[in-house]
Amino acid sequence: MLDPELVRFLQGPVMILMASRTAEGRPAIARVLGCRVQDDGDLHVQVGARQWAEALGGLAPGDTVALTFVRPSDYRAVQVKGPLLSRMPGDAAADARATAYRSAMGAELLRLGILQPQIDQWVDLEPLAALHMRPSVVFDQTPGDGAGQVLARPDA
Repeated sequence: MLDPELVRFLQGPVMILMASRTAEGRPAIARVLGCRVQDDGDLHVQVGARQWAEALGGLAPGDTVALTFVRPSDYRAVQVKGPLLSRMPGDAAADARATAYRSAMGAELLRLGILQPQIDQWVDLEPLAALHMRPSVVFDQTPGDGAGQVLARPDA
């Protein structure tokens, strides 16, 4: 299980990147549009399917996914790795989570001086892919001496 403070961080106004691979096996990244942590610790995230098609192209259930969460106000960073359990087209719930994330993250970035056109270029809400993954290891990735330290092994 993930501790409550970590859950708040993962679901908060953080930038989220997903590392995966293309259908050809090349490394790829995508920006993620929000995260919901289930009571059992599994993560549900949304990705713009059209905008990040290459990063989704080689992703199938069982593949390892790496999600990196970074709070832009202080650069606190956490990476969560684990297997993808399912990949489905987005639905109304995924749309609502992505819209809420975009609003909260956009407000945070505007507060930090990022311009709206810069924010808009990386946020494509339609269509969405909904991903469900199970964390197997969580790392501290905040720049500094603790970077790379294991914070949790939820499935251990």
